[in-house]
Amino acid sequence: MTVSWFADAHACLPLRGESNMDQLRRHYDSGVRYVSINVGMDMNPLAQVMTTIAGFRRQIAERDWLMLASTHQDILDAATNDQLAVSFDLEGALPLLESVDMIALYHQLGVRQIHLAYNRNNSAAGGAHDVVQGLTPLGEQMVEAIHAHGILMDLSHSQERTALDICELSGDRPVLFSHANPHALVEHGRNISDAAIKACAGTGGIIALNGVGRFIGDEALQPESLLPHIDYVVQMVGIEHTAIGPDYCYDDGISDRPEGLDPGYWWPKEAGYDPIRGLTGKYVAPEGLPRIAEGLAKMGYKDTDIAAIMRDNLLGLIKRVWG
Repeated sequence: MTVSWFADAHACLPLRGESNMDQLRRHYDSGVRYVSINVGMDMNPLAQVMTTIAGFRRQIAERDWLMLASTHQDILDAATNDQLAVSFDLEGALPLLESVDMIALYHQLGVRQIHLAYNRNNSAAGGAHDVVQGLTPLGEQMVEAIHAHGILMDLSHSQERTALDICELSGDRPVLFSHANPHALVEHGRNISDAAIKACAGTGGIIALNGVGRFIGDEALQPESLLPHIDYVVQMVGIEHTAIGPDYCYDDGISDRPEGLDPGYWWPKEAGYDPIRGLTGKYVAPEGLPRIAEGLAKMGYKDTDIAAIMRDNLLGLIKRVWG
């Protein structure tokens, strides 16, 4: 089995501009050469999002083993030069301040992936842990702008109605779930329905499986526990629509949560989250990626199929969308 390097659709650093990006050495040492990093969620005030982006951009520029990726070719160049290419993603519409014009600004700052609701409903879309709400008229405008600016339209953390609305509006413009798992295998509100999986693939998009212990049904966090989830998506919609987004969240021991944040609102106890910690520390680590690839080989997946799941499908989507 040969996969020369991996691509990760979603990971997190603590949301502070001074959070040491050398933490990403763990991704690099595990063979990752592209990763999308979160720079803000619905609960983060704009000042925090902007200073996080500013600090991350500075730190990337200071490190010769990192590259801020703006194009598909940047990622290929980074791999050739043995660098880790990084782009940014935004989790939720609240940092857009209900202004479609903000999408172009975030694009200029390096954001290449956006979803519109983080677990809870907002003025644009419905979240995974809230009452049913589809895409709103404002949300429709935002989806159009995200596509128009060559940003990946992410469906993660959204409820089914919103995800289906976005897929219908997107048509043949591909979307993705950057970190989501099948609800049919583990019944959790953050996991996604067969209908959502099929709708995403129907746009030409991809479903990137995550490594959150509660979502894969394995609190021991064995990388091999992702294999049934990967295979489920492959069997349903095909290898070409399957990828990896483990959602690993680095933790340097310093809180990045805004003052006054209510964790129980964003990560409700009734959905199985820890009322204090949420999901902190409960993710399959980047060091597990080679074991996932090895596990796919043992299941009989061909080298080309493993490379597609672990890298090439995400890169292909980026090439189509980023332009």
